[in-house]
Amino acid sequence: MRIRNKGKLIMDVNTSLTGVILAGGKNRRMGGSDKALLTLGEKTILERQIEQINKLAIEIILVTNQPKRYHPFLTDNIQCTRDKIPGHGPISGIHAAMLKATGTSLWVVGCDMPFVSPYAAKEMLDVKESSNYDVVVPYINHHLHPLHGIYDKACLGNITNMIHQQQFKLRELFEYIGFYEANEAFFQSKKIPLQFVYNMNTPEDYEKAKKMGERYYD
Repeated sequence: MRIRNKGKLIMDVNTSLTGVILAGGKNRRMGGSDKALLTLGEKTILERQIEQINKLAIEIILVTNQPKRYHPFLTDNIQCTRDKIPGHGPISGIHAAMLKATGTSLWVVGCDMPFVSPYAAKEMLDVKESSNYDVVVPYINHHLHPLHGIYDKACLGNITNMIHQQQFKLRELFEYIGFYEANEAFFQSKKIPLQFVYNMNTPEDYEKAKKMGERYYD
């Protein structure tokens, strides 16, 4: 299945890939504002994420414990689910998404990431599908970015066990599975800009994102 934008071929939609947007958290550092519903230009960050994820994923799962808030964004291929074991951050959200996903791979992003890239995700998915890695995540600016990573659905058992053992840090998952760090050179060799890992936690981060968006969404 392929999609087109203004008559121009973009990329193949991967029928094995489920997109996941984690929309949890208290948003305290953002003054209580829902980060997913902040706007960049004329669209919310959530709308922009949906547009980009739809270029590659066959479906999108929005993980939230406030589904009514996001009801206007739901379509035939976008659905909401709640944490099944709530209160443990991203690992709870990924657990819930894996229980719901039809795809064998999940592209997981946070709702505070305004510049998600299907091109970066596609390159990481290709690595996972051509290897024995369970997870492929970006490693940029000396930091591992577990969100905007590609996760095999087979990780569900490990994630469930971790939660029951009171291990809630997502990075601890990498101790149990095979994972690949996609570094700056990996993306730069494919001419993929690195701002896709940018995330917002504070009003200052949001203001920076708005300035970045003027160039990114021209």
